[in-house]
Amino acid sequence: MSFLLIVLFGTFSIVFPTFGFGPLIVEIGYPVFCSAQSLSIKNEIEQLTSCKNWLSYWIIDAIFICAKFVLESSLPVSIPLVLEIPFLFWLQVPYFSGSMKAFNYLWPYIELFVFCIFGSYHKSIASSALLASSSSLRRLSRLFVSDKNGEMVEIEKLQDQPNGKPSLPTKSKKNQ
Repeated sequence: MSFLLIVLFGTFSIVFPTFGFGPLIVEIGYPVFCSAQSLSIKNEIEQLTSCKNWLSYWIIDAIFICAKFVLESSLPVSIPLVLEIPFLFWLQVPYFSGSMKAFNYLWPYIELFVFCIFGSYHKSIASSALLASSSSLRRLSRLFVSDKNGEMVEIEKLQDQPNGKPSLPTKSKKNQ
């Protein structure tokens, strides 16, 4: 059934390319659906296999999008949908396992490229991300305070007191 949907959307996008959403459905919409569906599989081995296939699809698709962008922006040519849609079918359909084949073929180059570029910056990127997340948590904690029952309340709601002054909750004797 899902393969039939891919064929229908692919045919629609080839016949009516001016609508523009056909390739998006084939390239992004259907894989998002299948990726989300693979996360809900109960059998761990099947889930791992399915997630691995769809993760490899997303990596190859990202490389394809970047290569397509560079090619179309540097040369006055574009990849026709007649070639793009079958390539996406080959990547997506589990029978062909094209995404895994392409990923296994390209992995040495991906590894070399990614680790050459991001390898030396990985620690600084990770520490910056940690710093940003802790800073964000601190800022969010300033927006909320605990009321007398220990529940989180927005500070703006506390400032809507009848006297116009914010009244922050006081510690009860049992909390001290």
